[in-house]
Amino acid sequence: MNFTQINTAELQVDNITQTVVTVSNVSVTVLAANAERKYIYFLNQGTVNAPVYLHFDASAATNANGIALRDGQSYSFPSKFVYTGEVRAISDTSANKPLYVEEWF
Repeated sequence: MNFTQINTAELQVDNITQTVVTVSNVSVTVLAANAERKYIYFLNQGTVNAPVYLHFDASAATNANGIALRDGQSYSFPSKFVYTGEVRAISDTSANKPLYVEEWF
């Protein structure tokens, strides 16, 4: 796994990206690997009763290998450690589910 330890006393963020990624029942990349990443936040903005599964690896996401976010649920890494590799996602439904993604670097 690709993790970076962050000294929060010296945390300097130069860029923040905010995007909404459409997730369906096909694995999709929601964040490319970024060695400069300081923080990531995900929010399932969907209204269809089906979770979005976050998979912290470059391999395809499935509903068996990820962290499930139900509608309205969010996930972020603790401020001291952050995953810097690729993040993929998938849903149980073919309906387009909006996943809000925020990355600080």
